[in-house]
Amino acid sequence: MFANEYTATLIADSRAGDCSVAVADAWQRMAPGFGTMTSTDLCTDYPVHRWYKRSGFTSVNLGTDYDRLVHDLDL
Repeated sequence: MFANEYTATLIADSRAGDCSVAVADAWQRMAPGFGTMTSTDLCTDYPVHRWYKRSGFTSVNLGTDYDRLVHDLDL
């Protein structure tokens, strides 16, 4: 139903990045819109954690799985 992608540009002195979301045709216009953006990643991915924090996301452990974090942003 959904696919997402995050890529970071690794160019010296660059702070560029890209985040995209693709929605299958069958799901187009099926909801009133996004209220929250959520992502998960490994707890050791510190550069991404800093980006989430600077962007206003809140981060918590994924239940009892302390190897992963869940990041939420209210839109």
